[in-house]
Amino acid sequence: MLTINLFGPLELRGPDGQDLLPRGRKSQAVLALLAASPRHCRPRSWLQDKLWSDRAQDQGAGSLRQCLSEIRRALGDFRDVLISDNRFVTLDPALLTIVTQRTGGVEAQEAFEGLDVRDPEFEHWIREFRAAAAGDYPAGGAPEVTPDVSEGQVVDAECLSNVAYPPKEVVLGLPDPDPVLYFERAKASSELIELFNEEFCSQIAIALRDIGGIRAMDPVLNEAKPQNGFILRCKTNTFDTTFLQRVELYSAEDRKLIWNASRNFKCTGSLPLEQLETRELCQHSVTSVLSWLSAERRGDSSKHLLARALKLLFSLDPANLDAAEDLLIAAYEMDPQAICLAWRAFLKMTQVLEHRPTEAQRLCAEASELVDQAYRDDPNNAVVQAIAAQVRLLVDDDPKSALFFAKRAVELDGSNPFAWGYYALSMAHLGKPETAHLNAKRARFLAKSSPYVYWWDMLCCLTACSAENLEEATIFAENVRAVKPTYRPALRYLYPLYRSQNKLTSSQKVLSQMQVLEPGFQPTMLAGDSYPSATLRKTRLVEHI
Repeated sequence: MLTINLFGPLELRGPDGQDLLPRGRKSQAVLALLAASPRHCRPRSWLQDKLWSDRAQDQGAGSLRQCLSEIRRALGDFRDVLISDNRFVTLDPALLTIVTQRTGGVEAQEAFEGLDVRDPEFEHWIREFRAAAAGDYPAGGAPEVTPDVSEGQVVDAECLSNVAYPPKEVVLGLPDPDPVLYFERAKASSELIELFNEEFCSQIAIALRDIGGIRAMDPVLNEAKPQNGFILRCKTNTFDTTFLQRVELYSAEDRKLIWNASRNFKCTGSLPLEQLETRELCQHSVTSVLSWLSAERRGDSSKHLLARALKLLFSLDPANLDAAEDLLIAAYEMDPQAICLAWRAFLKMTQVLEHRPTEAQRLCAEASELVDQAYRDDPNNAVVQAIAAQVRLLVDDDPKSALFFAKRAVELDGSNPFAWGYYALSMAHLGKPETAHLNAKRARFLAKSSPYVYWWDMLCCLTACSAENLEEATIFAENVRAVKPTYRPALRYLYPLYRSQNKLTSSQKVLSQMQVLEPGFQPTMLAGDSYPSATLRKTRLVEHI
């Protein structure tokens, strides 16, 4: 059994007391990060972010590999304690004892004393860890430590399940407290405006919870002081029949303005809550919260990891999908929310659309299993329902079941662009192309402020093809290509779209690009049942391949 101490200078010792600590500071930092992590396990991408935050992803990955090699050399015959694959790095809890004993009194030693690495992300992490270990953790407090791991004891890793950090065991694991969205509503000039503000904030709260698992709170009703997360301030004024709605997003910690937006709504007797413009502002608010979370490098909560995963996922870059899944797995282990499972199912469907023929069967089976579990765990989540519709459509080729889930998603949250998107695709596959395209454009309008609006442009390309509006389909596909030049689904449609308009030079350029991205690609493959182009095969575009 090996031992690692948490307090005083970092030590890693073998069963006979031999020193097994590697010399490199970053190699030592890797050990510290793993020792203090849930189940002593972290994704490679997380470790890279903490120790090589200023380097490109491939450079950070190479540096991490060197550190792991150095650690194994230092471990010698005990190298089996370090487990790694292409996604995760783990210290085997069965071979490890964590020592939480301070030898010189509480004040005498700090956590990982003297371990300093010049990276701002690691510096932030270790500062927060030391503060928490000293009982001086800011906003939210440190996780409660039970008597099984109280000061002065030597604790085996198997005892750590009693630490109050759901749902997995942790060694003084100190992720940042989950960010909360607090609502502040300016004093309303009438009961009507007050009701509008309440309902509008409720829409945002539902959407944030469904997409990013983020909790919202009214600090007045809950008697809570905003301290970790965001403050969303809503202001409404009326001028005759016009509502002017302004939304401002602030950091709860320092009250700095992060984002703001305003919209005008016409009101002719009833509240404009059902208007598309109102719902679009709701989605814009949600997108702004998630964008801020994904960019806040120092945040380490499950919600931060989920937001970063979505950013990687919607990059539509195949190289980023594995890293996105690592983050979703880590977020789920910290807080087992169904939305993490649903987004993993969505990710696997994205991989299928990237055309991985040798993996398609496995990916489809995994997506079905994940979305079924997500649905069981949270059947009232609009995004879970929408992704269930996607899986039923793409895996089971069952548009009627897909429409059932998509309708339910729309009923749960009429502002959700994913709900309307899969409603549109279901209608297209059921032979109602005009209705499908109308609702696809509705989804695109709701998502127009998203940095990933090109995803909905691709959706509109599909439904425009179904409606035989090929010029509009071409515009949408070109929009996607302008932002994501190597996104294969857009290129697959552009090839026959250009040929249908006799733009043969353009179609040949697309074909050449596809054959670079997908060696062996031939246009006739688009007509094959096993190729991910089902919507195309149901349109007259198939005549132009």
